[in-house]
Amino acid sequence: MPLNDEKANKLLDMVQSLMDGDPNFGLTDEETVTLPYELLSFPEEMGHEAWFLDPTTRTMVKLYNNTEVVRITDPDALGKVIIKYSSGFASVPKEYVVEIGFN
Repeated sequence: MPLNDEKANKLLDMVQSLMDGDPNFGLTDEETVTLPYELLSFPEEMGHEAWFLDPTTRTMVKLYNNTEVVRITDPDALGKVIIKYSSGFASVPKEYVVEIGFN
């Protein structure tokens, strides 16, 4: 499920409101965006862990197969998306992010 500009902007607004301490993200119930659950799913030949670039710190981070993530961007020219995981951000190939639906 690609994120359009409107959803991406709402997501960025939510992150900013978290940083500002607004528990309701500044949104009404009608404006909230529900994101599907997504996981990292590596090809079998990669194993259970892989290293990716964190674009915010410009360091490499180790991520594990089946880690729950939130896609932050649409694919760039190289086919990579920025994802948020529990400890930060990473740039990963879009093929590794698999939507598993809603809970």
